[in-house]
Amino acid sequence: MKKNAWIIRQEEELMAFSEIIGGVLKEEINAIKKHPLEKILEMAVARKKYDVYHSTTIEGYSITPEEVEAVILGKSLKDEGFEKLRNKMAILGHAQAFDYVLKCIKKDFKRPKITDEFIADIYFQLFKPSVDAKIIDRFDLLGYRRIKVYLRGSRYVPPSFEKVPDLMDNFILSLNKMGDSLVKAILSHYYFVTIHPYQDGNGRCGRLLMNYFLAASGYLWITITADEREAYFRALQAGQLDGNILPFAKLIISLLRK
Repeated sequence: MKKNAWIIRQEEELMAFSEIIGGVLKEEINAIKKHPLEKILEMAVARKKYDVYHSTTIEGYSITPEEVEAVILGKSLKDEGFEKLRNKMAILGHAQAFDYVLKCIKKDFKRPKITDEFIADIYFQLFKPSVDAKIIDRFDLLGYRRIKVYLRGSRYVPPSFEKVPDLMDNFILSLNKMGDSLVKAILSHYYFVTIHPYQDGNGRCGRLLMNYFLAASGYLWITITADEREAYFRALQAGQLDGNILPFAKLIISLLRK
């Protein structure tokens, strides 16, 4: 079957980006230490509340570290209005998705591989509490987005929803065939948020997906903090708008080297 032009372009760009990262940043990549599974899981669990707070805050939720801790510990929040309920379900969903990814890391250690079902499961965990609280409809969690989306504050426009299934199929196939595990982790996040397959939750899902590849390959879990939000978005847009993947790759590598 003849490939669509956007699939050919994605394949060519993904291969080019992989070679650029693996070539230009080879020394930095080789200098990053790998760790045994026990240490990776221990450190990931220790930073769970930190990761949930920052990954959720980056997406525009107005929450505090104290609220994250309270929700994870099963406590009620003061002033349970709609906004607080929405925030609480976002925290709870990210915490559940975090735990799900850790289970998959343990199961797939040293042989990470993704499927569309795996991605859908991460997405489901992120939003299941919101469905249970009747904030969103369960139907919204089925399949990829069916509308056009725009990214607030960015000139980049994700592909039309008609292209998303083919782009995601090719994305999954290409990643699973890729050799270098760190390059794979970087590009998993970059291409996931660039395709933007869901109406909401793409950033959170993409960061969890990246950490799955990192941790299942022997690297430590990393957190992009709210303070790094602007630099993070600029780095993504350098690839999306200018075809320059290095700023994003350097950002991720700098976090791994901390």
